[in-house]
Amino acid sequence: MLRAIGIGIIAAIVFELPLLLRSYFASIPWFSPYLILAGGVLVFLIYHVFLNKKQRLLDYRGLSDLLIHIHSPTAPEQPRHWLVRSACSLLFTLIGGPVGGEGAAIEASQGFAALQRPRSSRWFEQMRRTDSASALTAGLSASFGAPFAAVLVPIELGLGGRTLSVAISGLSAFVSVRILDRTFLLERFHFGLELFSFDIYRLQQWMWLLSLAILCGVLSAGIIHLIRYFQINFSHLFKFNILFRILLGVSALFLLACIHAPSHLPPGILLENILLSKSFLPETALCFITLLASLALFLSCFG
Repeated sequence: MLRAIGIGIIAAIVFELPLLLRSYFASIPWFSPYLILAGGVLVFLIYHVFLNKKQRLLDYRGLSDLLIHIHSPTAPEQPRHWLVRSACSLLFTLIGGPVGGEGAAIEASQGFAALQRPRSSRWFEQMRRTDSASALTAGLSASFGAPFAAVLVPIELGLGGRTLSVAISGLSAFVSVRILDRTFLLERFHFGLELFSFDIYRLQQWMWLLSLAILCGVLSAGIIHLIRYFQINFSHLFKFNILFRILLGVSALFLLACIHAPSHLPPGILLENILLSKSFLPETALCFITLLASLALFLSCFG
């Protein structure tokens, strides 16, 4: 139980850290395109120094690596690898990369969970499943403030593990985020407030909601195929030179940030700006296309 609580607390701290730093050091231009360039070079050096001994560790696939870790006790995943990847994801989240804080939170939680286990525990599949499911739940619960929905994600993915530990890690992350928000007076936009104007008695609004749900489903499927297309082509193009793929990703993200600066913000802030300022449709569409290209490049080059 203490391990599950610790996993939730680590996920909450990692998720809150970018907002905390941006709030207390507001004079630093966190969203400058040049920080993307500097951060990308730093990530390149970190990968080259810490993870260059095994090329597979550079070919990071995110959640897929978590599933490989569950099914294979001999997978070359160590706590320091997850912690290094968490540091890289956290860096890009901090400077406005096209990623959310849930990735860094999940990776840090997974590294923390692996550190708390003896090395011999990798031969016990139930332990590996419990740690990975708890880390995934904690990261999602801290990011989206939905602990019960976060518990369902590892169940749907078939991760398994002890349900009690998974639920405790999700609740721990949720409570820890709320405590940190109140302690450090961090302001966070609540998207649920936009639903207060929804009239459940009007059929027209239900039709709009249904149309929006269908459109988002189709659009999400297209985005997944597009990102997968980028990943496959970049993987074939830089099959034996993965470090060059990272350098190409840094350069492309820097150019996109210079070309369209408004899209160089974390996704949560972008959505908040769109909902509050009611931007014009062409501006929103351009921002969406730029962010989609940045996300495809980031996932293809960094994982």
